Amino acid sequence: MPVVHCVAQSQRKDKRQLVDLIFPVRTSSSANVTERWHWPELRAAVSGIQGFGLFPREGGALDWTSLKRPVMMPYLGKETEVESAVQARVLRTVLCGQFDVVHRKDLPSRQGHEWVQDGLYITLMPTRDAQAAGMPAIKEDADVRLLQVPLEPEFNSRTISYVEEGDEQVCYLLYDETRELLHLPPHIFELLARHCEDHHADRNMATHLVQFSRSQVRASDGAARQ
Repeated sequence: MPVVHCVAQSQRKDKRQLVDLIFPVRTSSSANVTERWHWPELRAAVSGIQGFGLFPREGGALDWTSLKRPVMMPYLGKETEVESAVQARVLRTVLCGQFDVVHRKDLPSRQGHEWVQDGLYITLMPTRDAQAAGMPAIKEDADVRLLQVPLEPEFNSRTISYVEEGDEQVCYLLYDETRELLHLPPHIFELLARHCEDHHADRNMATHLVQFSRSQVRASDGAARQ
């Protein structure tokens, strides 16, 4: 397994640390995707806590009994980019299976308003405002499935809707679009949707999630001219 010595920057800007970054070995470019990469120093096995985990394997380029530096590996998985911490929290809630599946035709409407897509969300807006903003309308159609996701109270959020039975705050997302956004196969997403019926409530995808944010660094005028 290739091992690359790297300098890791900690949250404290004045502190750096030398680490070993490890990568898998490609067996063959034509091999099946599940067999294309091999980790000589790692193995996947059943975890004593729940599900599967990675465990050290003897041999290879690392001696796990005597590591000279901390070992890191690249993040493996699909990436979903969101615009805000609120959106991240909403999608994390979906990964936990904490949502209900509803249909567009079941959502109540008001005169002079229509349900439109506002970025990630499906929200009820005045028709005039929605048309001026060029937001596509979600017409009443029995085949259009939505996710009804509970939210923590957010002050003055235009994407918040209220369930008629009480004061619970929810937001709505397109079912198929959300599944594709989270890179989940249909059968996994259907399993999460069964949580509302108390089926497989102990199984969720939130344990497979790594959340991070990118820092945007803007060059100074002097550096830009150079």
